[in-house]
Amino acid sequence: MALPFRITLMLAFILFGDEVFAADQNPRVGTDAGCTHADLDGALNAIRTQTGTHTIRINKGTYAVPNGMVYTPTVNQTAVFIEGGYDNCLLSSPADLDRIHEAGRVTLTVA
Repeated sequence: MALPFRITLMLAFILFGDEVFAADQNPRVGTDAGCTHADLDGALNAIRTQTGTHTIRINKGTYAVPNGMVYTPTVNQTAVFIEGGYDNCLLSSPADLDRIHEAGRVTLTVA
């Protein structure tokens, strides 16, 4: 007998706590609707204590990165991917890149 999704989700939360929801975070960097962080540093800090594999997706644009920034997770993480070139934070894949005009480029500058 298969349990409905809601019941399965509730059981997972009761048995494992919020660890079920903590793994595999995918923060979005930008200023549009749907973005979770305005900068890369904020997105990295959000996943620092979360186990699993994470993909940080960054909107097109220029973002300041603190000089000498080092990412040091406090838990064992499988992988952290950083993808850029999204038109907005609601897209599931990067925009088609205009390689001649570099319209889809993400630039990280030292602050």
